Amino acid sequence: WMLVRGTSFACDFCRDKKKRCDGLAPCNNCTKHVGARCTYLSANQRQRGRTDLFKIQDRLCDVGARRRFFNAYVEGFFAPAVLFQTTRLSLTNFDCPTTKPLKLQYYTILAGAARAFGSPPSVYGVLEQQARAAARESLQEFNHESALGFHMLCMHYWGSDPDLCGHYRDITLSICERALAKPENLRDVHKLVALNLVTIGIQENDADKPLLQQHNRRKMDNAIQAHSPHCSIDQLPVGDFTNFAQFQALMTSHLLGSKEDQVYYFNELEENCYLQFSKTLKGVVNKLRAERTSSPTVLLTTALDEFLMGLADYMKDSQDPLDHLERAVEIFTVNENLMGFSGPRFIAIFDSAFKVAFLEHKYLLAEKIAKLQQRQAQFFPAARTFAEDNDNMLRQSNHNDFRIEEVTETNEGFTTVPISSNVFERGSADPFGSSVQFHLPVIRHSDG
Repeated sequence: WMLVRGTSFACDFCRDKKKRCDGLAPCNNCTKHVGARCTYLSANQRQRGRTDLFKIQDRLCDVGARRRFFNAYVEGFFAPAVLFQTTRLSLTNFDCPTTKPLKLQYYTILAGAARAFGSPPSVYGVLEQQARAAARESLQEFNHESALGFHMLCMHYWGSDPDLCGHYRDITLSICERALAKPENLRDVHKLVALNLVTIGIQENDADKPLLQQHNRRKMDNAIQAHSPHCSIDQLPVGDFTNFAQFQALMTSHLLGSKEDQVYYFNELEENCYLQFSKTLKGVVNKLRAERTSSPTVLLTTALDEFLMGLADYMKDSQDPLDHLERAVEIFTVNENLMGFSGPRFIAIFDSAFKVAFLEHKYLLAEKIAKLQQRQAQFFPAARTFAEDNDNMLRQSNHNDFRIEEVTETNEGFTTVPISSNVFERGSADPFGSSVQFHLPVIRHSDG
């Protein structure tokens, strides 16, 4: 029998049973209890045990926080992709990501979630590095999951790093093309086509470059042709969302207005093209209205639909486009933080919407759009020129006190004609219809 320490230290058995220990080795309680082992942990060992427990608890809390980030971010930013079945993101897929594409998606979503919810660059930057490392390992994976991971990484850098955004966009398009040629990806053909089309719309934050470059248009055509044997605009397996993705791609090169000197050019829509586009947009809008969520992505998609429906109606010159534009502007006005999520593609959208409101003498609406453009310029420098030009147009028109009129010269002298969307001349035909040129040659003020 031997006293090993003061009685303030109990053996492990007595500590576990909450009994008074005499400090002997073995102690009296262990001697009486058959099979008991009388052992003593040092203070350092006990402290280390508590430290290990704290580490486990912290790790569990970290896992819980990550799941909450995932849940909020996936629901908020990938709702349309899930809603229209281009992918089936599930949190259970990321509990223990084993494949290279899943790791790429995992770290990309985690980096985006950390950044979206206010983490500093020192935190989400580490996750970005892990995402890029997973991307390097996934370069030879030619399937939908890999393409989706690169698409997510491209979206993550959209608006913040044009070089990386363009780099991962091109990789996404390349993987989609390679994957479409593989027979084992037959079940995912419609997903790859939709993903290809959506990715084409991601452009660098550079106002001097066309929104839809020619080589990207070729890639889109190739993607559609790969699915063409049993495909029409109304029969794609994914349905509305694939049509919507195709519409977005066509929209960027056709439906937006452009400016040369003081002449604003819009493209007129042929009847069949207009009906096809409006049907597509209405299908997407109806699906979104059935949703009860108001995530940034759902709001942006709804606003984009309203903008495009307004522009399409204006270019068809068959319906009043202003109701759609008013609803789109209202979404951005009510949700003040939404502009930061919008991305550069909305620069041309807002500019065209402003021109429509201005040409139709809806100056209050034009003022609202101009204010939103100023907010847009705070997030995307490429929008600054458009915002300043449109603000100057409003200042010059001074519409609160004067009426804007177009000045034309006749044999009797000068006469004034109010500017309207009906003032246009038809130019050369294009695959979608005639070119409509809206002129604003001379502006002058008159009382009344």
